Amino acid sequence: MQHRKHKAYGTITTAKQVAGKATDADLSCIYTNRLTQVGNDACPEPSSYHTDLRKASYDPKGTTTLPVPSQLFFEQLKATVTGYKKGGHHSNVVPQESTGRCSDAAGTATSLDGTSGLGVQIEFTAEAANPTKDSIYSNKDTKTCVQKPNKIITHADRIAQLQAVVCAAVKDLPQKPKDLEAYTVTELKADSDMANIAKAILQGRSASKLDDSKMNQAAVDKVIIELFGTADNSFSENYIKKLKSQRLRFRTAGEQRKESAITAIEANTIGQALVYYTAKIVVTPKVQETEKPQQIASDNECKGENDEGKCNKKDGCEYKDGKCKLKEGVKVESDGKTTNTTGSNSFVIKKAPLWLAVLLI
Repeated sequence: MQHRKHKAYGTITTAKQVAGKATDADLSCIYTNRLTQVGNDACPEPSSYHTDLRKASYDPKGTTTLPVPSQLFFEQLKATVTGYKKGGHHSNVVPQESTGRCSDAAGTATSLDGTSGLGVQIEFTAEAANPTKDSIYSNKDTKTCVQKPNKIITHADRIAQLQAVVCAAVKDLPQKPKDLEAYTVTELKADSDMANIAKAILQGRSASKLDDSKMNQAAVDKVIIELFGTADNSFSENYIKKLKSQRLRFRTAGEQRKESAITAIEANTIGQALVYYTAKIVVTPKVQETEKPQQIASDNECKGENDEGKCNKKDGCEYKDGKCKLKEGVKVESDGKTTNTTGSNSFVIKKAPLWLAVLLI
């Protein structure tokens, strides 16, 4: 960015006449070494400028147009020239470089002291920017970027190059995924990732490998409805909103964390949370397997007890219809039947694919 506004006086000398310029003047005030700076401005380092720099920063996300200053703003400066005189010629003339004038006595910044003096002040200012909004696309419908020019010669070339670079940057930005709350059950049925999750669940429920006919669209739809519900907004209402409100508690790298699943996804810690909870699901049943099995009464032991109070105290027995019987649902290893041991761990394991399905969408 060039210096767009400045003033300087250089070295001031005096003469009665100036050959070829003011040959009949009573006094000439001559300015030499008057330098106009056209170099680039460097961004200052002090932290006091950081706020201003942040305001001027540019984020290309969502950009379709660029503010383009006028050509004159880049190519010319305006000059304001002020000349002033007081009194007549005086032999005692003092050059005053700090105020840009010559006079017979030292003056202040805003007045000509003494009886005579003259001066001129030139101030440069930039042309008005008058920016226009120019599209970064040569075709808005197809989002075709403006072509980068082969050579930078004209103002239009410079703008085209900027448009091409910004357009390429916008296209390279990662696309923001759709908000999970906006997904409908109908959309989930048509989503390829969700179909793969549903097929994995179907295969996980089967003891043998399923062929494609048993994992068709109808089967996938059935799993999705089973997991999320039939209403189009049930995925958002029953799962996503609850995931946002509930907090996951897990440990990672020695740090205890507590955050919603959505926050964990956005913070890229969801993988660590899944590992933490998967480990708990896998380890807990193994620990329980080492516990000493409870002693459960046999059917014969229950039948041999006629006292109601003693019957009910026996583990697995109940007094019913005037008899002491084995409780319904209690099965003994020795009688050849499978014991009903459904508990909290099997519930967690059953629900794990559901949570994984939600978190991996």
